[in-house]
Amino acid sequence: MSQKSITNFLAEEYKEFAMYTIEGRAIPSVIDGFKPTARKIIHASANIWRTGQEKPLKVFQLSGKVASDCFYHHGSSSLENAIITMAQKFKNNIKYWIQDIKFSKNPIAFTTEIIAASVLVSSKAQSATHLINAASQIRTRGLADGEKGNAISAYVWELWADAALQIGTEHFNHCFETALANLNTEREIEVLLSPILTALADVPVQYPSAKAWALNLVSQTLLPISEQEDAARLVAPAAAVFYAGMQMPQEVLVWLNKGTHPIIPRWRDTVLLALVNYYATKNNFAQARKYTSQIELPDVSDQARVLLSIAMAGTMPAEAVAEFASISDLIQQTALAKKLMLEPKITNDTKGFYQLLLCLEQTPTELGDFIKTLLAQNPTSKLVGAIEALFAKETPLASTSATALLTICSNAAIADFISPRVLERLKQELQETASNEKDQLNKAFTAQLIAQNVLPAADEKDFLEALTK
Repeated sequence: MSQKSITNFLAEEYKEFAMYTIEGRAIPSVIDGFKPTARKIIHASANIWRTGQEKPLKVFQLSGKVASDCFYHHGSSSLENAIITMAQKFKNNIKYWIQDIKFSKNPIAFTTEIIAASVLVSSKAQSATHLINAASQIRTRGLADGEKGNAISAYVWELWADAALQIGTEHFNHCFETALANLNTEREIEVLLSPILTALADVPVQYPSAKAWALNLVSQTLLPISEQEDAARLVAPAAAVFYAGMQMPQEVLVWLNKGTHPIIPRWRDTVLLALVNYYATKNNFAQARKYTSQIELPDVSDQARVLLSIAMAGTMPAEAVAEFASISDLIQQTALAKKLMLEPKITNDTKGFYQLLLCLEQTPTELGDFIKTLLAQNPTSKLVGAIEALFAKETPLASTSATALLTICSNAAIADFISPRVLERLKQELQETASNEKDQLNKAFTAQLIAQNVLPAADEKDFLEALTK
């Protein structure tokens, strides 16, 4: 082995390696258009799928075959990425093989990937083609497992419908028509048809010129379903929302009646809840309250009031608090309180502030968290200054719990709304938390002194007792 200077190495051997990398690996060959990695993948694939009747492979399976048969030694991650890229038409002029549905175990992950491929291309016509292919693959995946149910969730079709609406009226018509063709009324109503109907409810606002087309498509799709009692009941919530978006109240009433069961009120309440959700998101609170008042079951009524309260919180805090106070289920009310406490317009309103306190007073930890949230929203208040002065000797960690405790104790207005029993329980819990946090700090401090050889390990116990005192 001969010695070379750095200058000679860079001028000769490193230059040769760099040129080999550029010419032999980084730039596709003019002969077949492939880089070495892609050529190895194609070669291995040609040996695997000779007749076209062989079973599909997962990406990692093909990757392992390429690495073992074609001497690929640059890691599985880069090889798998190359395989995936070659299967994506939006990154190539052609797809080198069909991306089989079995490549992904997670239906949502698979769907988001192919939908993303549809919206990334620059041409809306190409996006429409991708979405049509995606709809075919999603439906196949959903019906592939067994004879009952559907492997795809409604959320997946919500993503698809939203993506389709983004490409404009000239292109999304065929997408929706293809997706709704030859529906399986036993397995695709709730999963496929319902989210698409809900998405099409926004067509009159986004694309007024497509309203007639949407009405015609939905009418033809719903006609055979409306004659099947059970199927009509399943699609009724989405159908009612669609016709609400079309501003056709008579049709809304028709589907509300179709969704009604003679014995089980929950069916009708489900349709009403869907209408409440639709009108609440559109800030039409009068209509939302109208349908809320018609709900019969208490738990469904509470769900409707939760939707109303959240929608009203930013613009109508007083009304949002009124809906919040009307919720009968403590679990739902507490969960809603955690969301409303983050809305400044609610917490700045005296009535809203006390309503949240009345709900949270049964759970001391959540009440303490609420108080800390208020402090964070109002860092310049005099109350914060008083707390910092009184707890100047507290450790940084312990002061967080102590802050919540002192805030409650020192605010007379809050004390009027919290029973003494609850307040005492809150004190005990927060004091215990502060004590535990202080012990943790003491132990960490002692361990640091021992590690620095400042304190002998034998004296650790005595030192901790001294810190505690």
